[in-house]
Amino acid sequence: MALRPQSLGRSKQKGPAPNGTEEMKTQTVSHLLGTLQMALRELDAEVKTEEQGKEELRRHLQKLQTEHTELRKARDRAARTVEAFEVGSQSFEKEYSRLMDNSHTTYNFVRAKHKDAINILKKDDAFGYHPAYKTKDSPFQGAYFTPQPLKRAEEKKNPAAQKIEKMRKQGSLAQVGGAVATSSSATS
Repeated sequence: MALRPQSLGRSKQKGPAPNGTEEMKTQTVSHLLGTLQMALRELDAEVKTEEQGKEELRRHLQKLQTEHTELRKARDRAARTVEAFEVGSQSFEKEYSRLMDNSHTTYNFVRAKHKDAINILKKDDAFGYHPAYKTKDSPFQGAYFTPQPLKRAEEKKNPAAQKIEKMRKQGSLAQVGGAVATSSSATS
């Protein structure tokens, strides 16, 4: 390889030339050491930031767990209250059912008596009444009426009972020995 002479007008060197290979090694090592120290400071800052984030997440998780526990307790209290209302409402429902049975029986009794009375009026030897046709000399005035047969209404569950049943089917609530137990508290 041939060496070219450097032109006098332009110099490619920037700064003084190193005195020897030792000075070149020292500058390189010094630069490398500075770069490594800067990278180490950046990594330390990242680690510190990550540790702060970890601590913040731990506090947030603890807060959420506390809130979860409080909500579970509130749900269990509400379920016990609903169960107490349900027990109280059962006696009301029994009384209401008995009242409806009595009303239905009484209505059917009155309907049968009305039919018997109309049959007595229809007899030729009594009054000769015909409900659909009125005569001029008929002593009976009024509209023809026959009580309609009534069907017993189906017993409907109240909305609270429907919600409780739905929660039990989903597994959110379960009844164990008369006390409310939840699936989440049973597994916790």
